[in-house]
Amino acid sequence: MRLTRLDLLKFGKFSDRSLAFPQASHDFHLVVGPNEAGKSTLRNAILDLFYGIGKTSAFNFMHAYGDMKLGALIEHDGKSLDFARTKGNKRTLTHSSGDVLADDALVPFLGATDRSFFDQMFGLDHDKLVRGGNDILNASNDIGQILFQSATGIGSLGDVRKTLEAEANLLWAPKKSSEREYYIARDELEKADAQLKQLTVRTKEWLEYSTTVERLGGDFATARARYAKLDQHRNQLERMRRVATALAVLRQKQADLQLLGAVTALPANATSMMANAELELATATEAQQLHDTQASALRAQFDLLDVKAGLLLRADDIQALAEMRQQVRAHEPDILKRQHEVDLLWQTARSLARELGWPAQAEAALQARVPPALTRTAIAALIKKRAAVEQARSAADDALNGRLGEARALDAQASERVPMTVSPAVRAALDRARNLGDTAAAELLLRERLRRASAELAAAQAGLGNWPLTVDFLRTMQAPSVDQIDHFLAQQNRAATDRAYLAERLDDQQAAVRQVELDIVQFQTLHQPVTREQVADLRRERDTLWDAIKQGQRAPVNTATEYEAKVAIADKMADLRHDGAQQATELQA
Repeated sequence: MRLTRLDLLKFGKFSDRSLAFPQASHDFHLVVGPNEAGKSTLRNAILDLFYGIGKTSAFNFMHAYGDMKLGALIEHDGKSLDFARTKGNKRTLTHSSGDVLADDALVPFLGATDRSFFDQMFGLDHDKLVRGGNDILNASNDIGQILFQSATGIGSLGDVRKTLEAEANLLWAPKKSSEREYYIARDELEKADAQLKQLTVRTKEWLEYSTTVERLGGDFATARARYAKLDQHRNQLERMRRVATALAVLRQKQADLQLLGAVTALPANATSMMANAELELATATEAQQLHDTQASALRAQFDLLDVKAGLLLRADDIQALAEMRQQVRAHEPDILKRQHEVDLLWQTARSLARELGWPAQAEAALQARVPPALTRTAIAALIKKRAAVEQARSAADDALNGRLGEARALDAQASERVPMTVSPAVRAALDRARNLGDTAAAELLLRERLRRASAELAAAQAGLGNWPLTVDFLRTMQAPSVDQIDHFLAQQNRAATDRAYLAERLDDQQAAVRQVELDIVQFQTLHQPVTREQVADLRRERDTLWDAIKQGQRAPVNTATEYEAKVAIADKMADLRHDGAQQATELQA
């Protein structure tokens, strides 16, 4: 029997797949493929094709049992059969034409073989090979024993097997025995388990020990806190011991001060004030001596004077004349200057009169000849306009002469030219120009359009902001090239990218700063470290209060309690900083 074609219509992972095995001179076909390609499925398909698909076939993971179907074309002794097999209990064979075949239709091709024989002879796989090897090694039947003896050359396989079974019986058997190794090892294991149970700490005991450890830990923490408190108290006593001598001296000085009684409190700068007062007193003494000497001299001179009583009565008049003298002491040179100016102006007036053709007359007669102020103003205005009028007249004369010359030239050209006939196109254009209507109205319309356009231009310029450039100047400017515009756009894009990057960096830095601030707050809340600046500020407040007491600004009796409180706070913060130096260092970092 020869298998010419195998059809995997609905079987396993295959659907409508056909494999042809054409006849050749060397009629041997080898099917190869990677793992999971379907080689095992193909072997089982051949077995199910010839002997029927099993009730619990494992190849229904894609097709239901009722849909599973195989087909083939087989040949034997010049006969061929193209058939298909479906899953079922009976009548599972059908011809390619659709006719149902009998269940023994394959007997002429398969002979008297059954499924088990065919599977054992032609359906070997890895599992069957392993089982066959084990059967040979175990020699579970005569055939296996004979095969094993012939392969190994051992003729006494039965004796060797009995010996091995006896040794295996010494190792283990279902019946317990103290001579078997397994049960000996099991007894040792049970003893080890018992010992392990003895050494294992129970939960109750562990809880008791854990409670004891926690209690001892709490006692240790309490003792440690008490030790820290006592150490702090020892440090305070040590500082008190160091300042005890100075404190005794201070109390002695205070007692001596109380023995002195009430003493006027002097300001802190009393020494400098006293030195300045002594210097001022010495200066005032010298000035007083000088003034006394001068007063004595003046008194002596006054005694020698012969004062008339009438002059004393006119003291106010004399004082008024003295003040007036100060006012008119510069009048005489001013009068001379003004007289000189009058002479110069009179000479100028006489020169101008001669230029006007007036006879030499006195000042009053000359003044009578001068026109009124309004007339002089009008004359001055006409004189100013004369230059412009002369210039305009000269320009008009030049323009007139030019136009007259052009007119003469045009007359000469016209006299030389032959009369021309006006073309109809020119006349038509002239008629269209005449049909335009009122040119004045058209001009007004154009002017209105110009005004509106100017207003729109002004509004657009106002929308640009403070725009200092005029339209004429913009017309003279050269617009940038396309390359320059692209360069400017690239720069703008890079600037926008850089700005976004810097903004992101700024956000990251701000987030980092906020995180650091949060860490500082959490660290201060947890450890409450004392920095050097805090200790310095407390000591500065203490020293400021002590300076005020020394300078007398604050009474010692009223300030003693406050001063002692500041000293205690400063010392306590110093101790805390000494004890928490590590935390303060971490905070500074």
